[in-house]
Amino acid sequence: MWVNKALVGIVLALGLPSAAHALDGAKLYKNNCETCHQSDGWGIPFMAAPLVESNIVDGDAEYLAWLVMTGTGNIKDWQSDFSTPMPGFKQLSDDELASVLSFVRSEFGSIKNEVSIDDVMAARMRGN
Repeated sequence: MWVNKALVGIVLALGLPSAAHALDGAKLYKNNCETCHQSDGWGIPFMAAPLVESNIVDGDAEYLAWLVMTGTGNIKDWQSDFSTPMPGFKQLSDDELASVLSFVRSEFGSIKNEVSIDDVMAARMRGN
């Protein structure tokens, strides 16, 4: 048992993502994103955008967080090949958004770096 506590202590001390954080991201994805973006991240053709091979998923973390918070339906002159605008997810906490977006990047992105709480907080300050 002391090995597990020691490992958790090391993870926390180094600031590495915990297994619980990754599981929370997966659960949040399943509950909030999977219906449209699907379990494999490929979306629904002509309806919901794929996350796989997405420049937005692989792009700037703050912009990604802002887009998920505001939703595409709230962006004036949004141009898309997909008919269903994405709703905003401002109701998720900064930690929840960082967790789910980190999960999305690790599962579907080619750039595997995390989205930090600081990225999400900066996006939230940006507003609409």
